[in-house]
Amino acid sequence: MPVLGRFEDIDADLAAFRINAGEVVLAVTEMSAAPMVSAALSNGLGGLFIHEEPPRLDQRLFSRLIAKIALELIALRVCHVPGWEEFGIDHPQFDPIRAYARFGQGPTWPVLSRRIYDEEATTLPASGDPQQTIYETDFLLTPSGEGYAVICLFGVEHTINLVTPSVEGYRTWMKDNAGRSPLYPDGKYPQRRGWTNDDEADFRDGAERD
Repeated sequence: MPVLGRFEDIDADLAAFRINAGEVVLAVTEMSAAPMVSAALSNGLGGLFIHEEPPRLDQRLFSRLIAKIALELIALRVCHVPGWEEFGIDHPQFDPIRAYARFGQGPTWPVLSRRIYDEEATTLPASGDPQQTIYETDFLLTPSGEGYAVICLFGVEHTINLVTPSVEGYRTWMKDNAGRSPLYPDGKYPQRRGWTNDDEADFRDGAERD
């Protein structure tokens, strides 16, 4: 995870990523500030103020939330089919994740979270007016038969297994699909307005280190 900070005398927020022992990469959150920060660092000017670390997220409560959303997405997807309760959310295969989401029973179900595009990225629909994508969801069935719910909130993709508390199958699927998201199989993600392809490549390079 990056350490967030602010560069002295320059109106720019930075994220520091540790790559290896003793090696740190700084990334600006506003691409327009990159030249000024680069020049200041080259001249040995300024300093980095580290923001106070935010409270750590309770991973178990968060994964229970994602599990609950996943079950509701299943219901939304099949509710128009006669007998959907029995063959949808009430199916025995969903008993473990349902017990976990509702009552916290069993081990913590892991959620694989990664940023796939900037939170202020926009898409250009047929109307011609750029729109920010707040959330989007889909399901993934891997070649091995595992089912996953893929939930993206403000550019951060959260993936949870629907039947087994494991995301290793999703990691394998990502490796076999060049790290792309099931939400964007063509690899064309929403971009922040004014960004070039190089800006997007730099952002994704930093996001992959998150």
